[in-house]
Order: sequence, then structure tokens, then C-alpha cells
Amino acid sequence: GGGIDSSVLHVYEHNLPMNEWHISEAKKCRGRFQVLHNTQIINAGGFIASPPALPILAKWVSVDAKRCDDQVAFNLGVHGKELKETKVISHPQGEGSINNVAWGGKFRRDSRQRFMNHNCFPAPVVHQYDLLGKD
Repeated sequence: GGGIDSSVLHVYEHNLPMNEWHISEAKKCRGRFQVLHNTQIINAGGFIASPPALPILAKWVSVDAKRCDDQVAFNLGVHGKELKETKVISHPQGEGSINNVAWGGKFRRDSRQRFMNHNCFPAPVVHQYDLLGKD
């Protein structure tokens, strides 16, 4: 797969692992909260999805895991492989289209102060740059 009709979801990691707050919140949700142990936090606010993936993701977050915090629901869906019809491609922090620079992010800036990905190209999208220095 991978064609236009495929369900594909690109997700982008923070450089921090799940913590006790995530685990505690996940216990309120549908899904196996244990899958969050020893995993990186995935940014629920920034992802790239093919058109077939969006209703699958929306159903999981808003119906199947509706009692759950959206960040936790998103991570349960991805780490718990609840989005069964969807190919999930996870990108470590500093790689891919979205660079999560706050909350443990490691990054460089070039001479024009653009945030750089690990491959030394400017990050197309920078998430949470406004939170730098607050973590």
C-alpha cells in the first residue's frame, strides 16, 4: 500500500518519554494503558494523514476513547495499534516534516535563526517553539 486510497498516518515524537500523568490518564480510557510504558510522547497536535486515515483517527479519539485526554487517546491509538486499518509511520524528534522543539527537543538554528532538523535542513514546521525555556 501507500497509494492515494491507503490509510497512512505520519506522527512526530517529542524527545520525552510518557510519564506518570499520561499513564494515570490512560487508565480512564479504552485501550491498554500498559502500551505507553517506555514510549516517546507523540505530538497529537501535529500529524499528517491521508484522507482515508482521518475518519479512522477521528473515530478513535472522539468515540472509542472519548473519556480520554486527546493527547493520551492519540498516543494510545498509535502505540496500542488501535488504528488497525492505518499504516502509522513514526518520526523521531528532529526528523520529518514537523519538528517538536519544546519539551526535551534537541535542535540547532542556522545563521538566519531557522530551526534545523537533524539532517541540517530547515524544519518545514516547528511545533511549540514558543515554549522553549519553559520546560
